[in-house]
Amino acid sequence: MADTKARQARAARGEPHPLSGYAGIALRRASRAVYGAFMAEVGTLGVKPAEYAALLVIQSNPGARSADISGLLGIEKANFTMFLRRLERRGWVVREPSTTDRRAHALRLTPEGAELLQAAVEKRTRLEAGLVARLGAVDYARLLELLQVLLAPEAAPVKEAAAGPRAVQAGFPPRS
Repeated sequence: MADTKARQARAARGEPHPLSGYAGIALRRASRAVYGAFMAEVGTLGVKPAEYAALLVIQSNPGARSADISGLLGIEKANFTMFLRRLERRGWVVREPSTTDRRAHALRLTPEGAELLQAAVEKRTRLEAGLVARLGAVDYARLLELLQVLLAPEAAPVKEAAAGPRAVQAGFPPRS
């Protein structure tokens, strides 16, 4: 409440947020806001963002090995194994022997997992539509493009502290 009043007072005076010049902080704050909206809408189904992402990737890659799925999600194999067990216990995913590699398991959604994902996608689509309405289609597309630039493997964090908030945004080197 106090934060909202302070924000409104700053806005009325035409002042930016004191942390508005720091991309990393803005990204974190935006992430928290989007996570909160996700949990308020999609979380009502009992699914968390990481689980939603995993279900989407598994659905898009039926029969893929767990190592492939963990790689696509950016989760270490050891951590993904525990995560996958949770998805299996919840009845959303099954591991089956791979038809191409006897040592590997193929992943697929169960009917319950597919049904849950369909409901989650519908809710998530409404959330994304809200972002598009707020930003406009062009800026929304540009935001996704810029986020991909930050997520690219070559965007390695800078080890030293920047001289100021605009010297090196979010700890990433400037693009050449």
